Amino acid sequence: MNKPIYHMSGSGYCLRAIVAESLEYEPIKHTQAEETLLLHATRCENLAAMQMQDEGLEIIDGGHCDRCGRNGFHVEIEEDDFILVGHLDRKVIINGTEYPVEIKSLGRFRHLMFKKKLFEPFPEYATQEICYMRSQRKPGIYWVMSRDTGEPLKYIINDFGGELKIPGFTHIELDLTYNEIVSNLIVAQYYIQTKTLPDEVHSNGCKWCNYRYLCEIGNETLPEVGDLGLVQAANLYREGKDARDKAEDDMDRATASILKYAKESETSKFKITDIASVSYGGLVSRPRVDEARLKDERPDIYKQYIKMTKPFEDIRIYLKKGG
Repeated sequence: MNKPIYHMSGSGYCLRAIVAESLEYEPIKHTQAEETLLLHATRCENLAAMQMQDEGLEIIDGGHCDRCGRNGFHVEIEEDDFILVGHLDRKVIINGTEYPVEIKSLGRFRHLMFKKKLFEPFPEYATQEICYMRSQRKPGIYWVMSRDTGEPLKYIINDFGGELKIPGFTHIELDLTYNEIVSNLIVAQYYIQTKTLPDEVHSNGCKWCNYRYLCEIGNETLPEVGDLGLVQAANLYREGKDARDKAEDDMDRATASILKYAKESETSKFKITDIASVSYGGLVSRPRVDEARLKDERPDIYKQYIKMTKPFEDIRIYLKKGG
């Protein structure tokens, strides 16, 4: 009996989308504009690879995969119940060892979001990266380039042993385990075998889902409200968000300049005229609880210490592009 195949890039989607793909529901076809955007993203990834080479990294291109018709290094993980298949964008050779490279090219606001919140708003990216690293049994190199400015964000993922030391790269650890991904796909197997779709789970990724037409959110017709006060409030919200995003971006760039001076001058405390005072404590780390691992390995203890937050108003405001 052939084992079902799941794509690593889609292993982080909601269960409903994973099951719909396996049951061969028809995906939404890309518009011409979306196809053009995908082509542009591929070109930006090639540019990002050149950026990495310009920094002295030895990059290997996976080329075209004859088995799947996709681009990249073909990788697989075979589990008892299924096979995970993916394609690495690139590999990098460091001290004679190959490491997996994943490149993302994002628009201005999503790039800024990644800079501030990392993988939190992009859970499907984290799942894909965990699978890639599992297939290679190595930590990963993650390069996120802005399609608007070319600014790169550079990370080393899950280097628990400290084997990678690349200047300019930030070390981060993902709050996700490979076992969690496997457990989620095993649940998907049940629905696939019974040929039923699981309940809807709405997330930020719904608007890009190829199977959103199967969910209420994909067919939702919202009542339109034209109250002048609400229109003014919505415009004020947009202006405030744009101003906040710009202010945070300005503060990040200013902090980088001040940090550079503090490191190069080896000055721990100083004053910038009568504008600001600075205290620099060097490179530090703080202890944290690996919540995902605790939940996975000791669910009994995890449940004992879970506390609910105080009730809050759950309101979400989504701004329309170009509105």
